[in-house]
Amino acid sequence: VYFLGKALMEKGWRELLQIFRDAGSEFSDLVVDGYGSGNDYDNIVREAAALRDSGGVHLEMHPGRDHADKQIHGYGVLVNPSTSDVLCTVTVEALAMGKQCVLARHVSNQFFEQFADRCHYFEVGDTQSFVRALRTA
Repeated sequence: VYFLGKALMEKGWRELLQIFRDAGSEFSDLVVDGYGSGNDYDNIVREAAALRDSGGVHLEMHPGRDHADKQIHGYGVLVNPSTSDVLCTVTVEALAMGKQCVLARHVSNQFFEQFADRCHYFEVGDTQSFVRALRTA
């Protein structure tokens, strides 16, 4: 499982950290690799460590990459909780590579509903629907 986006809170990291914070220990057995470079990188690393230390998801941060990087090819699931159409490109690239995607049900993600076999949606603000979507993916 991975997330890829510029390391700025407004580029989906705020939502990712919050949904995993809300999920508590539900994903204590899960490692999520985060890829991104930017002004909020150090803050994201600190918040990721706090999640892990509190018994939550193990979010491991890495410098930014893109889908062309061979290191990304081995992942099967992209988590993209962003409600910004700016990150739709990341989802398109993941789908083109045959990956499963966990997405927020939002107008910016409506296009992807045609890929029902690979897109798993959660309701914004509904932690249990996120848990179900990620476990299904």
